[in-house]
Amino acid sequence: MKFREIKADARESLKGNWLVAIIASFIAGTFTAAGSGVSSTGAGEVDFSKLGEFSSDEIIAAFAVLAGCVLIGLVLTIVLSSLISIGYAQFNIDLVEGKEPKISTMFSKGRQIGTTILANILIFIRVLLGTILFVIPGIIASYKYSMVNYIIAENPGITAREALEMSKEMMKGNKFRFFMFGLSFFGWALVVVLTFGIASIWVAPYMQASFAKFYREIA
Repeated sequence: MKFREIKADARESLKGNWLVAIIASFIAGTFTAAGSGVSSTGAGEVDFSKLGEFSSDEIIAAFAVLAGCVLIGLVLTIVLSSLISIGYAQFNIDLVEGKEPKISTMFSKGRQIGTTILANILIFIRVLLGTILFVIPGIIASYKYSMVNYIIAENPGITAREALEMSKEMMKGNKFRFFMFGLSFFGWALVVVLTFGIASIWVAPYMQASFAKFYREIA
């Protein structure tokens, strides 16, 4: 299936479902940003120019608090993004399959959060190692495991490693194609920038529906 056909199918799926898709996209973005906001808040309140006014014990305590905020933020980011990513993947799968997309679907995958967290950690490690080595292997790894969320969403009993292996097999011969597919939205990304992010209200659901349609095609 050609890119324009995948996109056309995604737009067709969104007809009559734009409002719920926009709400789902907003919820997904909010959950993902919630955890990272904790760590950035703690870091933003530190005035390093005044460190000389404090004792070494006070400085150590301050940095301990800062490190704690960053750690809490990281954990929250992983947990919240993992919880919502699987539900959002299922939401978009339902959307492109012609089923009624429901906001409740986004919160229906709580039992799979452990699998999702482990899968995200494994992906992070593999992408990081690939990036440290030669950068390009890290990019390739990110595309290799790009279908993991959809796979876990559709296979409740699957393990994290099985999901990674299934995505790896699924993306054989499709990694560059998926890269080019994402690149085909460059014009829309430019529109988002030019409208100071306002256009993302429509562009984000459209892109996610298109990515779900891509997954359904290769699956």
